[in-house]
Amino acid sequence: SDVRSVTERIIAEYNRKYRAEVGLDFVHWTDQTPFATQAGIMGRTRVFITTHGSALNHCMFMETGGSVIEVNAHQFRYPLDDLIILQQGHNYFRYSASMNETMHQGMQLGEDPFDGMSASRCNANPHCIVARRDAGVHMNLQKWSETFIQALEAV
Repeated sequence: SDVRSVTERIIAEYNRKYRAEVGLDFVHWTDQTPFATQAGIMGRTRVFITTHGSALNHCMFMETGGSVIEVNAHQFRYPLDDLIILQQGHNYFRYSASMNETMHQGMQLGEDPFDGMSASRCNANPHCIVARRDAGVHMNLQKWSETFIQALEAV
């Protein structure tokens, strides 16, 4: 089972339990997507799931009290993301992948090009932090379920 089907199952269970009508949309914006379209979709969003990057700024169009889940690879954390989201009145959740869930470019899943480097040393090393930022994430479905349920129940 994949992340999408697990997420859909959680939403279906939530809707039955709370007699709610929560839906799920997967959105991919390009530089051709009109700003009004992006802002309109975010204005209806209660739980926003994204990776680190400028897409996090879209939460400014959400109604106050929404939940934002940021998905990050092993040891990647930009310290202002949570503060920006919390200052806008949203709930902030982070899915932080373990090294076993992280795939760096040109490497196998779980291989660490910076083996033994602590998170603080990695954050001070531009090569390490970029590698962590750009790494792929293979999500642990149980851990994802727990994170998503917390975010959903917070709104």
